[in-house]
Amino acid sequence: MNKLRNIFGATVAVAKTTATELLGQPVIMLLILCGILLIAMVPLLHFHEFGEAGRLCRDSALAYQLVIGTLIAVVASSSSIHSEITNGTALAALGKPVSREAFLCGKWLGVISVTTRFWFCTLATEMVAWRISPRFVDLGEKGMGMITDSITQSLLLLVPPLALAVSGILHNRKGYRFCKTAVTVATIATFSLLLICTLFTNRWLYSPKFANVDIAVIPVSILILLALMTYSAIASALSTRLNTAPVLIISLILLALGLSYDSISVHLPTYLTLPIPNLQSFWMCDAVANGQSLPDNYLLFALLYTVSCIGAALGIGILLFRDRDIG
Repeated sequence: MNKLRNIFGATVAVAKTTATELLGQPVIMLLILCGILLIAMVPLLHFHEFGEAGRLCRDSALAYQLVIGTLIAVVASSSSIHSEITNGTALAALGKPVSREAFLCGKWLGVISVTTRFWFCTLATEMVAWRISPRFVDLGEKGMGMITDSITQSLLLLVPPLALAVSGILHNRKGYRFCKTAVTVATIATFSLLLICTLFTNRWLYSPKFANVDIAVIPVSILILLALMTYSAIASALSTRLNTAPVLIISLILLALGLSYDSISVHLPTYLTLPIPNLQSFWMCDAVANGQSLPDNYLLFALLYTVSCIGAALGIGILLFRDRDIG
């Protein structure tokens, strides 16, 4: 029992340290802020409804979540695992003592913590951006016209520069860590704006209800988070042996193959498709189109599939890491 408690404690300690270090890296901060900015800009390019108001914004935001989230997982895994192995930092941690299994799992949990922070920020941004998306309505004597929420659009676009400005001031005057503070401010700003939007309509009339924002995206976005957890485990396993470039290439290849899994599985034998995560199971944008919803038990099955993928990836990672020379 004490041994299990020590392993758990070591894993949690590694995870906390990893998350803190990753949030202090400029590349992680830039990827998170870029994700927010790109989603915030989608309504500016939204000129068609495609049968449903805000659908283009929702689908684009989920695509940004998946692609940028995968980049964050790869960069975070490589910098926190491969870099520490090659520069000898991992040797100090493993001599405390921290087992290699606890080290790898703790690193993965730290990467997941940062990836989840990105997911929370982009989810809140999408829910607000959906409300901003232009809608074609009957304007009476003027005929059909397009309305939008320019006030919320301006506030949403101000989130990244506001985060940088506030973190710069706090870094200069209080000595706060610039990158970590910027991510924290961006998180607070996006969720504050989301809360305000639930209280007012897109014409800024007081009418508190969740329908003011895109509630339908939440279950579909949770599936994207599960996909990011899976790719974080794969990137963590690969990072025990490879540096950033090959891990990124392999991850993007698996991403492309996963999105076309249903097509390639027909033409390839099972033993070749088994190592490829089935991203079709996580990409369910059409399932919530036009007011539809996911089946009640779908998220449960997706969670079970995610756990099996993560277990397999981390298991392979532990085998790769077990005889890795870190001296």
